[in-house]
Amino acid sequence: MEDNRIFNHSFELVGGEAGPLHGWQDAGFGDERTAVVSSTEHPSSGVRAVKIINPIFMATAVGIIQTRECSVQVKPGERWEASACMKSDRPGKHLRIMMHFWDQAGRWVGWHHLKFVSAGTETKRYAGLVDIPEGVSSVTLQVGMHDTGVLWIDDVAFVEVSRVEIEVLDEPSKRSRRKEPCERIIAIDGRELLDRPGEIGRYTHNLVEHLASLDTETLYYLLRVDTPPYGFPNHPNVLFAYSGSCRDDLWESHLLTQFLLKHRAVLFHNTRNGLATLRETPFCPYVVTLHHLVPLKTRAWYPSSFVEHLEANLPVYLKGAGAIITTSNRVKEDVMMAFGIPEAKLRVIYGGVTSSCRPLPEMKVDRWLRDRFHL
Repeated sequence: MEDNRIFNHSFELVGGEAGPLHGWQDAGFGDERTAVVSSTEHPSSGVRAVKIINPIFMATAVGIIQTRECSVQVKPGERWEASACMKSDRPGKHLRIMMHFWDQAGRWVGWHHLKFVSAGTETKRYAGLVDIPEGVSSVTLQVGMHDTGVLWIDDVAFVEVSRVEIEVLDEPSKRSRRKEPCERIIAIDGRELLDRPGEIGRYTHNLVEHLASLDTETLYYLLRVDTPPYGFPNHPNVLFAYSGSCRDDLWESHLLTQFLLKHRAVLFHNTRNGLATLRETPFCPYVVTLHHLVPLKTRAWYPSSFVEHLEANLPVYLKGAGAIITTSNRVKEDVMMAFGIPEAKLRVIYGGVTSSCRPLPEMKVDRWLRDRFHL
């Protein structure tokens, strides 16, 4: 990975004085029942990985931690992405990437941890963002699990990322009509709002219009990559947030994460069928709308890698949601059967139809049928 600041990130250098690998040491707190070894099993790159064996549950996470000599120099206010490729011996394992903060005098001043749940037993890259606090001059990474069993770790990375400049469209005319203060903020995925929207775009539009009318004391932010094609002039509590500098494939890890952290949103609504955002947002509850499960039911229509990605990640994402909305009872049954989601967590809310969908006069239908079939 470009600009990765981690020394011996792929564990190819063997035989360090403090442990089995240069630049790393055991973070298992000396318990003789845990083992950290260099292994040729399941590397994500190169020929080696780190293998952690932990037969007992401990109050703290076990794994590996960078030696202080290999700490990464940082500055307050910078934003960094920490990541690691990990493989567990069973799904549902609680994985951790922890960042220990040190001041200029070399004193430990705090820590920040990223929590993940392994979706399957295949090697997967787990990643998250952290903002460097005041008074911190260096960071050491700790990677491991707060669980029992076996875990393989490879390709640990710590990379500085640029902050996404988020623009908010808030016209003066809206501010003057809005009830202040609006302390509650709900974020909604607004990327499907187009000049000629499809099913999900129409759903998102109607959802926002009804929510904004029913609850005028909440600010609804529609998050996008680009400028919106239209606004909601009748609803002063509907705003757009977007970034022209953020690519669509980085929308989730950069714009979404940064917005939720900065504005302290109380809820995020994923309206894009649950398929576009497959990373949990532990600092903000989220709701998912599932319109269908076509990629998992008609696999031949989609690339196998895409289907495998959904199979590994969608169940975990749905189980982490506060609620799941389906647009039909059939989709609700599919979700319960495919992922074992309890019925109490699902709500069926039909998508509805536009005013153009209405019964036609009988004479008009009769005339159309006669003309169509030459009767």
